[in-house]
Amino acid sequence: MSEKGTGRPRHHVSAKRLTARTVYSGRIIKVVHERWRFDATSIADREIVQHPGSVVIVPIWDYHRLVLIRQFRVTVRRYLWELPAGTREAGEPLRRCALRELVEETGYRAHRMRMIARFLPSPGFCAETMYVFAAWELERGQRLLADDDPIFPRIVSFQTALSMIQRNVIVDAKTIIGITLAYPLRERFFA
Repeated sequence: MSEKGTGRPRHHVSAKRLTARTVYSGRIIKVVHERWRFDATSIADREIVQHPGSVVIVPIWDYHRLVLIRQFRVTVRRYLWELPAGTREAGEPLRRCALRELVEETGYRAHRMRMIARFLPSPGFCAETMYVFAAWELERGQRLLADDDPIFPRIVSFQTALSMIQRNVIVDAKTIIGITLAYPLRERFFA
């Protein structure tokens, strides 16, 4: 429900940023401490991770199969099953970023690609937007890894990937989102 005549939800609160101070600036992210006023009574401090955005690619091998990668993630200290993904470089068009990341992490080149979604992975503290692309009509090539991360691509069936999600083998959110969004769209890609 909305307030009469405003189009805003009834629980809308006005918000105004009072201050912003960068507390960390790294190669990929920046952390900013911000102070906000909500309506006239409440003041809140927030630490916000600013991120340039990233892409997630669902490489669809054929109607029944897709390409996953197995990658060691230092942050969680283990290997994860994931979809290829990566950070957008400054000013880089999203599609070009997706094509680049696909080749770097899998060696596959996509002749067809379409953005199927975008989402905010952690809006409580991070200002990152992730863009999900479906890629199909894949051609094998050579991987062009940007760094020394050990990444192992593998073709699996959609049924296997969905089962891996249900059994908590795939626990990466962007991968769960990408697979579950692309699965029902396969008919459009291979019609």
